[in-house]
Amino acid sequence: MVDVGSGTIDFLAAYDKVPNYGRSGAHPESMMACAYEVAKAINPELKNQYGVIQAIDLAIRDNRETVRIGGEDYEMARYRGAINEVLRRGYEAMLNTVGALNDFDNILVCGGGGAVFFEFLREHAPGLRRRLKMDGGSTYSNVRGFQVVADYAANEAYKNG
Repeated sequence: MVDVGSGTIDFLAAYDKVPNYGRSGAHPESMMACAYEVAKAINPELKNQYGVIQAIDLAIRDNRETVRIGGEDYEMARYRGAINEVLRRGYEAMLNTVGALNDFDNILVCGGGGAVFFEFLREHAPGLRRRLKMDGGSTYSNVRGFQVVADYAANEAYKNG
């Protein structure tokens, strides 16, 4: 499972529902790093402007053709290389920890930036295409996961009196 969030790309390897923590980890760059790189390419002074970063982040996640900053539209295609470079570093960091992916039948991609990373993998790692799965409601994956764990814990507590 690969959870692509705002600040990190987290990955969990498991076999038969048992986590393999030695092959799991996180990379400290994700969607915000992509937005910062785009902002820096447009104008380095924009990197620390919250509203600009939010607009760029939304444009990246929604695969928009342009982003409007200060009344001017910027073509997102011009910044695809900067975005892909951040994603490439995350993918390589994941491979350095996980190792070869040959023993994985399924790779589930989730998180708010999951769709962006999913498309990156489809394009840059075509050998994974048949094994890649995208969580349909990836933006809320963590919330659903916490709910499942909380429900399980509540049921166990109820059973144990």
